[in-house]
Order: sequence, then C-alpha cells, then structure tokens
Amino acid sequence: MVQESTEFFIDANIPIYAAGRDSEFKDACLALLDHGAAGRLRLVSSVEIVQEVVYHYSHTGRLEQGLQIVQDFLTALPLVLPLELVDVYAMLELLKDHPGVPPRDALHYAVMEHNGITHIITADRHCAALPGIICLDPREAVRLLDLSEIQPGEGAGRPPESE
Repeated sequence: MVQESTEFFIDANIPIYAAGRDSEFKDACLALLDHGAAGRLRLVSSVEIVQEVVYHYSHTGRLEQGLQIVQDFLTALPLVLPLELVDVYAMLELLKDHPGVPPRDALHYAVMEHNGITHIITADRHCAALPGIICLDPREAVRLLDLSEIQPGEGAGRPPESE
C-alpha cells in the first residue's frame, strides 16, 4: 500500500510522453503531472532527469519546445534532487552488480537510494530487476493511486503538444 507521504521519482519519459502525441502513456503522464502540480501527489526528480528532457528536445531540433516543457515539468515538482559524488560511486556499484541496467538509469536509482526514495514512475522496465526499487508504469501508478481527473486550471499548465 502507498502512503500519503510517499515520494515518487519521476523519470524523463513522463514529461516527454505528457507533451507528446497521443500514446498509451499520454493521459496517465498528464494526470500524474497535474496531480503533482496541484500538490495532491509528492513528485520529485533530479537535475539529471531535467537535463535528459532538455537534451531529448535539443537533439531533435526542438530546443525551444523542450525548454517550455521543462518549465511546465518543474511546476509539478517541489523538489529537484542534486547529483552528488556519492551517487556516482553508488551508480558504479550498481552497474557491477546489475550489468544489464543502463548507466543513466543506474545513476537515477543511486540518487533515489541516497535520498530514501523507493518508488519510480517510468515507462522503462529496467528498474524491475533492482532490489528495493518499486517500479511503476505511469498507467499502473494512476490506477494504484486512484487519481481522478483534475479540472482544467488546477494543475500545471499542460505542456504544448509535440508535432
């Protein structure tokens, strides 16, 4: 059971799906970010996640859109965690123990562990193999948390649609 005080680490694919074209994840990602912005859900992320979102849009020639999406994403997060040297060392240890986990994801899990966060909401499945990490698909998170639709204007300004 999830407690009201539970913090959920938000992966980069959540704001990207929320801002993207219609997909199996879009509505759930929008609901999660809207509830976070309205203070109904404790969402956190890291500076590395913010960088990933900006990089994704910059790399695809849509930097201006990416900057706006990050601004909207930040309204849903009361906390953006820093990256510390201890996290880098923990990432290296994770990679030794779990060589199939992508290094970027191992860094996210190390930041989570360092900050006592056990839940991550992501469309990726790499975290399923890691002990101590509760990996939630965005649709699963919406169902588990019984998130009702939020009324327009209550949450974050919805990100602009991607083309």
